[in-house]
Amino acid sequence: QRATLDPAWFCEHVLRSPNHPWQSEAMDAVADLDRARAGLTPRVNSKLLHRFTFRAGHGKGKTHFLAKLAHWFAFTRKGRIPCTAPKQAQLKTRLWPELRKLRHSAIPEYQALCEVRMQDVIWGKDPDHCAIAETANDPENLAGYHDDWLMFLVDEASGVNERFIPTIEGALTLPTNILVLSGNTTRIEGEFYDSHMRPRTSALYWGMHIRADDPPTNMA
Repeated sequence: QRATLDPAWFCEHVLRSPNHPWQSEAMDAVADLDRARAGLTPRVNSKLLHRFTFRAGHGKGKTHFLAKLAHWFAFTRKGRIPCTAPKQAQLKTRLWPELRKLRHSAIPEYQALCEVRMQDVIWGKDPDHCAIAETANDPENLAGYHDDWLMFLVDEASGVNERFIPTIEGALTLPTNILVLSGNTTRIEGEFYDSHMRPRTSALYWGMHIRADDPPTNMA
């Protein structure tokens, strides 16, 4: 239970990759949902929002953070983590190397639990306890996900086709289902931009802007 309620502890003592303060705050926002279920007071996500959006420029460690979040989520519950980006290659060359690097830095017991493969990550040798790389060329690839524990990770979210958003929203049917957007606001339209800049949409999200003076965090 400690790892569930204290993701910073998990990152330091299981992944052996201590958090930067902004990473701990961002992970606390997600873990506040677990704290509330345990009858504890939330730390930062007082409204208990289930959608999260993170924006930053290049080199700030957004993808590394998503990999940490995936490892923590999967370690603390059995569920599925569909991962997408504007191009399949972005998952292969960015997110998956970060997932692999964190596994390699982790304690031996965790390395034995987790297997990072070409298109997915499997925990406990259970194909239903996994992270899955889904191509972003067809919204139907993200349809049909309905699990008790589900977290959608959208990397480089500014470039993801807007047709994906209704498909993902259709899967957010339980209070244990989570959506995480991460990227740079390179477009002044779309769900990711609106999640930071439009009050009606941003009210649905717990958001964070990782600023230029925050140090990069793409280290294991």
